[in-house]
Amino acid sequence: PDPAEAQIQKEVAQLKAAVKQKDQQSLQLAAAVEQLSDALDAKTKQLASANKALEEAGQGGGASQERLKLRLEASSRQCQAAQAEAKEARQQAEDMEKKVQRLESQLLHARAEQEALMRAARPSGVEHAAVFGSATGSAGGRIGMAISQVLEDVELGDKAGVTL
Repeated sequence: PDPAEAQIQKEVAQLKAAVKQKDQQSLQLAAAVEQLSDALDAKTKQLASANKALEEAGQGGGASQERLKLRLEASSRQCQAAQAEAKEARQQAEDMEKKVQRLESQLLHARAEQEALMRAARPSGVEHAAVFGSATGSAGGRIGMAISQVLEDVELGDKAGVTL
């Protein structure tokens, strides 16, 4: 294989591995966001329950009302912390998605380069085969194919044993 083609194939393999890794990380981030969202919902329900209990206790004694206020404030802080974590996780997921898109673009570009190199390497052999006939069939076809291969070698710079 051509060194440039081998390098492109290596880069393509590396890009594929990076895309796969980023996809896995995206899935992990999505799961973390989902867990944070569930925790946020639970805290919101807990906060609503504590608020309702506080309202009901508003008619009751001052000590239990103070305890409920403290619980409500603690739940409110936990809820705010969970919201901040969820926001951060969403941002990380968006960043990861951008990285995945960039890697997929690079992979697509590398594949296009590889195909262009492969197309550039083919035409000389095809032209000689058309001039000298097909390899299957008569002896003239086999001779034509041998001449075609020698001419291809000369075109590619391999002139060992060839005199024109």
